[in-house]
Amino acid sequence: MASPLASRDDSQLVWVKSWDAKIPPPITSFKGKVVPRLFLRSSRRRKIAIEVHRIYSSAPPNQTTQPPDSSTPAFYEQCVVRILVPDTKATRIVNETINTRENGQDESETDESTILPQEFIDTEAELPSDHHDGWKAKYRFPIRSISITNSHKNVVSVYIVLGRVRQHRELYFATDEDAQEFAQALQAQLDQEPDRTENKLAVTARGVTLNEDESITLLVEICGARNLLAGDKHTSDPYVQVLFDGIEIHRTDYISRNLNPIWTVKTNSLFLWTVNSRDLFMSEGLLCVVFDFDQVGSHENLGQTYVSPKFLYATSEERTEQSLKHPHNGDAGTAAGFLAVRCRRATDYDKHFMQELAEKRKKEKREEAMPELQKLKDLTKLATESTGGSGNFASIIARRSKVVRSAEHPEGVKVYKVRPGPDPVRPKETIWLSKEQLRDESLKESHLWIDSGSGHLGNLFVEVIACDDLPNMDTGGFVGNKTDAFVSVVFEDSFVTTDVVGDCLAPRWMPWTKRAFMFRMMHSSSQLFLGVFDYDLSFNPADGHDFIGRVSIDLSNLRKDTTYILTYNLYTSARMSQRKKRGTVTLRLRLEIDDDRQLLLSSLDPPPQIRVNTKSWKDHHVVRCTCTGKTDMNKYSMQIINSYVEELLALQQAGFYMRDAAVSLFLWRCTSPIKLLGRSIALPVHSITAFILSALVVERPQLFPSFVLFGIAWLLLASMEYRRHLPDLWSRCKSYKELAGCLIFGESRAAPELIAPYTNSSAAEAFMIQWQKRIADVEDAASRDYEQDFNQADDDTDALPGPRPPSLAPPKRAGGISLDPFRPILFPIQQNLAVVCRFVRHAKYIIFWEECYITFWIVSVCLVLGTLFLFVPWFYLIQSSARILVWSLLGPWMRLVDVLYVSKGQFFNVEDMLAPWEGALHLGVTSSKATRARVNQENVEKLKAMKEYMFGRFVTRVPVLKEDRYRDMPLAESSAVPYRPALVPLSELAMQEAGYKRKRLMGQHMTGTMIPQVSMVASQVIAKC
Repeated sequence: MASPLASRDDSQLVWVKSWDAKIPPPITSFKGKVVPRLFLRSSRRRKIAIEVHRIYSSAPPNQTTQPPDSSTPAFYEQCVVRILVPDTKATRIVNETINTRENGQDESETDESTILPQEFIDTEAELPSDHHDGWKAKYRFPIRSISITNSHKNVVSVYIVLGRVRQHRELYFATDEDAQEFAQALQAQLDQEPDRTENKLAVTARGVTLNEDESITLLVEICGARNLLAGDKHTSDPYVQVLFDGIEIHRTDYISRNLNPIWTVKTNSLFLWTVNSRDLFMSEGLLCVVFDFDQVGSHENLGQTYVSPKFLYATSEERTEQSLKHPHNGDAGTAAGFLAVRCRRATDYDKHFMQELAEKRKKEKREEAMPELQKLKDLTKLATESTGGSGNFASIIARRSKVVRSAEHPEGVKVYKVRPGPDPVRPKETIWLSKEQLRDESLKESHLWIDSGSGHLGNLFVEVIACDDLPNMDTGGFVGNKTDAFVSVVFEDSFVTTDVVGDCLAPRWMPWTKRAFMFRMMHSSSQLFLGVFDYDLSFNPADGHDFIGRVSIDLSNLRKDTTYILTYNLYTSARMSQRKKRGTVTLRLRLEIDDDRQLLLSSLDPPPQIRVNTKSWKDHHVVRCTCTGKTDMNKYSMQIINSYVEELLALQQAGFYMRDAAVSLFLWRCTSPIKLLGRSIALPVHSITAFILSALVVERPQLFPSFVLFGIAWLLLASMEYRRHLPDLWSRCKSYKELAGCLIFGESRAAPELIAPYTNSSAAEAFMIQWQKRIADVEDAASRDYEQDFNQADDDTDALPGPRPPSLAPPKRAGGISLDPFRPILFPIQQNLAVVCRFVRHAKYIIFWEECYITFWIVSVCLVLGTLFLFVPWFYLIQSSARILVWSLLGPWMRLVDVLYVSKGQFFNVEDMLAPWEGALHLGVTSSKATRARVNQENVEKLKAMKEYMFGRFVTRVPVLKEDRYRDMPLAESSAVPYRPALVPLSELAMQEAGYKRKRLMGQHMTGTMIPQVSMVASQVIAKC
């Protein structure tokens, strides 16, 4: 390993003195105790040298320091003692064929007591010393680590302290005079060491306001390395050892078979280090040594680098990438790779996190040491869970209903046992309730809210009220073993579940149960996903909860300050055809928007890539089914391919819209109602607009670019008008006027919605029946045309002479035949169809204002650009450009260009002109791109590992934009009323604002550099530290 003095470009040797000596192993070593000293001296021929180096200070990279004091010298001196060994041909051959061992010792020193810290082993062993011909450096000791214990004749006894290593050595010199001269020179240098120490502190701390008594705690991260040496033929298993003054303070885990490793929290990349500022600047800094891990034998050194004290003291999360010194100095001009490090002053949150990380690592090691005990704990936990719905014998025979007779109801009223339990405040009154009481009680205000999410745009309040007509997912329904229902809710980076209501096909969640959730919004286009499951308590972790159905709720067209009670049909998938209803779910939700303008502007940001991590496969199964449905669309299946084909064929329904629009446009039908003088008058607004724009373009062709942009805006606005006049109130969208008011005034001027149950339900049902009949008629007509064409082709074939060709009719599906042999051909087709269908869905949702915020910005941009283009002289620009091209390239002077340049090979060539700079430009651009790509890769890997550590290793992607084929629409019994908060005392209001009746559950959106933190949670954790 290269020493800092031997390899630094800013060091200069100013004084050196050497002596021949024989240096046996330390007295405290095994060989030194057992083998007589007389036999060891003959084979331990060494040279010992005292060297004084002058080291010039240099600012660390990427650091801005204070102006240095001119009175402070720009260098300091450092004295070391070197032990050199003979440089023979045999030794060089051995060193070239045998890898350097981790302890850095030769074959004659294998006892553990002679092992020296890596910081004090010289890798100049591969090269002869410039000042000692025939000798090469072996060890290097700072002079402050050596003290003389005894001197007798030609023997000098020294005591060496190197980190945690203590050695007592005897140095046998050739003559008594040499021994005396060495002892005097060593003592003289030791006497000068205090002055050197103060001078070194003044030089290394130049420009830094240093408090010498300050104890600092640093958070250091080993980010990664690149272009490492191959220790195992073609690859390495690298890990990093970090040392300070010869003492190991940290070691990362090794990464298998990687020359460009990235260390994360999973591979022990972070560590805390407390050091005195004076000790820090008196050292060379942190020594980072990269080793190749080997299961058998010693670990091979791949290179080292020092992290300077100034960087450690003044840095604040800056990433520094330093070149690794070659382990053998075989090629002084080539780096052995690069190591990236980050550092900052540790915060209270950092200390708290690292403490928890250390405790978790200890726990994992104990569990790995006792796997059978951990399995027993898991089985015990599953057996003692009291979540409900276990399906055991006690729950099957439990009484769930009874008839209560009273004076008011002599015939009796059937009441049901409240599950999962009664109200803790009113246990006697709420243990048995009738259907009407259950309905009324479930609609009351929830007692406890789960606060989750990481956004800042507003709050979404969700309460799961009930499910109806659920299928029985458990066996033994005739004896009372029925579905144990619970609802999972996924919104952005949050995943929560309700309590389990056991053995019930129409469960009701009471206000005192876990059913109410408050989510903090990050993006305006986010959707709310709900999934209904049958809870199964299984000892096999691979068995998931039975999936019943799901629903995705579009929030973009809901208004704030409105309380919605929405009922949806449940389906297993929203992306496959031939869906079957599997019950209904009812929920109550409300939007609380802090700033309508900020919500609108957030749609300009790209949708975030959101992934939810879970600790168990069961939870992962629940999240995946809730977000995307039962069918995994990424797996190969002929059913999925057929579904994609059917979806693309269904695009012919767009012809209905185009036909209706063309008829209304060309026939000047009055389809747009306008209020005038308190009366609604229908006018042909679109026909008037089309006529005016077309007439202007015909008379002034230069307005064509504006006409195109205005046409796009007009088409989208017409689609908005169509949706806003649908009979189904739940299918309508926000208007462009409402969104423009949010942008201009900062808040929505639209009143909260008021929709009673079954409003316009008959008209909406009639419209849907008519639309479906229209589609069925078209499909029947297409089927008849196909059959007629096929029969005609068959008749034409019969009339032809010769043998009859094979039938062109599509073959019937034969049962039991597998298409797996065609997977290499069909699976790429399925993936391409998926891309096309996703594009078509996004386009459809934008055109029909399902993504109303995105559509609003498209319309606004088209209107603004169309207006600006009205003032652009397009005719003049086109004419001038064409004139320049014609007169420049088609004139007779091009003959002169041919004679003078082209024919002589002297034609002006930009590539030849840039050739001298092309290499440098390409290198700079490539290096910059490679660095950015490397940093991005490190951040991605680090965030992934941190989320796995915090939330679990099972990952599910949560869609932000709409990706489903079918939209889930509220049923006719849904309702909406303006939200009117109840009047509460100021004391209770203050308690609510302080978080009373709320439980905070962290989201999974993490930000930060070294230790990514969950938003809105770090401050709470710091407060608890």
